[in-house]
Amino acid sequence: MIAIDLGSNTLSAVLMDCNNLERIKDIQKIVRTAQDLQKNRIISKEAVKRVIKALKEIQKEIDFSNQNIKAVATAALRMAKNKDEVLEEIEKKTNIRFEIIDGEKEAYLTALAVKERLKKLNFQFESFINIDLGGGSTEIILNYPEKIFSKSVDIGIVTFAEKHKSFEKIKQEAKTAYKDLKDFIKEHYKSYKKPSILTATAGTPTTIASFLKGIDYENYDYKKINGMKISIKDIKISLERLLKLNKKEREKWVGVGRGDLIIAGIYLLISLIESTLFKEVTIIDDSLKEGVAILGCKSKFK
Repeated sequence: MIAIDLGSNTLSAVLMDCNNLERIKDIQKIVRTAQDLQKNRIISKEAVKRVIKALKEIQKEIDFSNQNIKAVATAALRMAKNKDEVLEEIEKKTNIRFEIIDGEKEAYLTALAVKERLKKLNFQFESFINIDLGGGSTEIILNYPEKIFSKSVDIGIVTFAEKHKSFEKIKQEAKTAYKDLKDFIKEHYKSYKKPSILTATAGTPTTIASFLKGIDYENYDYKKINGMKISIKDIKISLERLLKLNKKEREKWVGVGRGDLIIAGIYLLISLIESTLFKEVTIIDDSLKEGVAILGCKSKFK
């Protein structure tokens, strides 16, 4: 089973073994789909070219023949006025048809992946709250035994960094950016209770975890990151260290094209973690594309 996730900053693909729901191959490409999207709600021709180039590279690295393939697109395409033309062009050049999914479905699929990974890591939990901080949107998922609650907002590291140009402005605005999500968390803590564990998925938390382990972007290994626990203090230490590096040095650790974005991501992540009332977060590399693949393996994707 092959699952592809076209996000606002990254194009990710996974080849999953449906017998054990483990990854055979995992590929990520920085495509910056949402670059300049804030200006006019248009995905640029340059961004479309980057996506097509990345997909063609992935098709050379993974054999797409005789595979069930499911491709989804999220926040950037949800926001774009030219979404139909973009997806038509991508399909024309790559033969891959993307489905734009809403925030609720994105949260459900991410929760499916997180739950599966927590079980594989032998974590004991009754419930969990997950932060999914993407390039163009952020989802909070509260997974209780009886029900899943989720909320999505159109704030992500790409769109936030482009809106607030300086690090100082980003730092200040991040404190109040997630009022709706913070109210959502408070409301459900009152109605239910604080979940057993806090998890975080997507590029910012996994990159921080890798950086703290001394692993640079080119040598990233999700197996060394999954299940890692880091505190808010750890995250603030990583922020201080990254801010001392110049852009080129920073990109060695966080990836080309992500040198400034990761700083925005860290400020946003700190704000979110503080609102959950947890002092540490468990990093889970599995996210949307794994959820898509798991559901695909079970032949239940609708």
